[in-house]
Amino acid sequence: MPNLAMGILGVSPPPGGGGFDPDNTVIVAKGGTGGVDSNTIQGAIDSITDASAAKPYTVLVFPGTYVEDLTLQPFVSLYGLGDTLYPVQVVAAAGAAITLPNVAAVADAGLTIKGITFISAQDAPMVNLPAGMGSFFFRNCMFLHSVDNLAQNLVEQAAGELFFDGCELLYNMDGNTGGASEHNVFSVTAEADLSVKNCRLSANIEDPTGTVNIIHAANAAISISFDNNICRSYTSGAGTCLFVFTESTLSGDEQKFTGNYVELSAPGFAGQAITYLVDSGGNNSEVRSVHNVYEYGTVAGLESLVIVANGDALYSRLDYWGTNADPFGLGTFENTSMWDPDNMELAGRQNWTGVLTPAQITANQNNYNPAGLDNAAIMHLDSNGSYNITGITAPPQHAEGRILVIYNTNQDKRITLMDQDGASLAANRFALGGKDFVIEAGQCVILQYDDVNNNWRIIGSSHTGGGESIIKGWIQFSGQGIIAIQDSYNVSSIADNGAGNYTVFWDTDFANNDYACVTTYHDNSILDVWTPTSLLAAASAQVFCWRSTLVGYDPDFYSVMAIGDQ
Repeated sequence: MPNLAMGILGVSPPPGGGGFDPDNTVIVAKGGTGGVDSNTIQGAIDSITDASAAKPYTVLVFPGTYVEDLTLQPFVSLYGLGDTLYPVQVVAAAGAAITLPNVAAVADAGLTIKGITFISAQDAPMVNLPAGMGSFFFRNCMFLHSVDNLAQNLVEQAAGELFFDGCELLYNMDGNTGGASEHNVFSVTAEADLSVKNCRLSANIEDPTGTVNIIHAANAAISISFDNNICRSYTSGAGTCLFVFTESTLSGDEQKFTGNYVELSAPGFAGQAITYLVDSGGNNSEVRSVHNVYEYGTVAGLESLVIVANGDALYSRLDYWGTNADPFGLGTFENTSMWDPDNMELAGRQNWTGVLTPAQITANQNNYNPAGLDNAAIMHLDSNGSYNITGITAPPQHAEGRILVIYNTNQDKRITLMDQDGASLAANRFALGGKDFVIEAGQCVILQYDDVNNNWRIIGSSHTGGGESIIKGWIQFSGQGIIAIQDSYNVSSIADNGAGNYTVFWDTDFANNDYACVTTYHDNSILDVWTPTSLLAAASAQVFCWRSTLVGYDPDFYSVMAIGDQ
């Protein structure tokens, strides 16, 4: 059952390799009996006494709400088996939602948490790594931290390595902070490594009296890798809204921020928005900012202020600053090839001004050239469907280094940039390395014009975007009685072929039948159900649901996801 469940859901094996050994797999389900090892996640973790690097364990958690504070142990990974309709939720009971184990060395670690939503209203961090040298991975998790009249950090790290990939982290404080001086999404206080990529982060603080940071690196030996994230920070009071406050003394690429979208707002009385505060105390910190977009909402006081202390340095390359980024302090602020926010001028190049919002796209676009494109720095695109753009008209004189930021402002439609598509002139095409690039709803991409090869190239984005790497179609439908679609994407219709036998028809066909199709089901009454291999065609996928007796069965809900070329 564990191997089958993981195979259906497409979850990768736990650290240490060797697949999912049923002897090393523990199953958790609310109110479960037959085939269930524990009704609580902590009970499942505590039942494991012989986990090691050579014998890693996996705890499979079925959908439900689990009110408990988790203390993890090395080599025991957690995988949530829920979905959007039936999630796995862990609600903090009294303290930190997750306390990570103290591991003696990085090589001794092996722990992944995937597909779980953590919720907390406690005056404690949601994720706490107090000691040790372990490496811990969070993938596709959500963290919702909402407190009232309290001050706290969402993640507290005092050791080891933390990796967040594809997660959403939301910190909300509503009420007077009672004199608290600082709030952080990430608070790193000792020698440690922090890696965050492809995540959404938000800090919404009402009436603070101090500083609200996305990241505070409060130690001399902290390494930060922060790539392709969307960050929003808001404070309504007289405090300071800040993206990064670093006291680390590391240099080179050990404090690097690449391809991020950052928005800061501080509309309250005398509120301030500061993008970077670099003050190592040791006079040798280096921070590198490359291909980022920094924008600012309403700010009552100082905005976009970059503070670099004496002896420290901030190097900006091809960043977009939504307003003035004049430095304060005696340190180095080098902005080679950075846009001048007063007139959007790239030194020695061409001038671009303002944000362009063209008419809604209603068809595929070749040689796309909306009015005002020549002078636009940012282009907001909306569409009434999912369409392709095969090329954008090259800038005048093929201006070397031209930067264009494209936002897909639609809520549920994607825009695909086509790689070297002959429908557009050669000089207007995208050079994407052989793969089309999908700008999902609400996401953005940063393009630069290559004057040597006369093509547009991608230099940063808020998501991974590759043509083969995203879900191209999905559906959830009820299988009982007359089948009904609950929700879907890129699905035109579904046919009921008999008990446990369905055909999903794609709105946009796949290029061939060599795509991946993943299926799963949810049923409150039957456990011995499995979903065998699908029969795939470019325009459709025939999927099945069988009992262990190989008899077709209609479950309460059935889900299908497909990934591949279109």
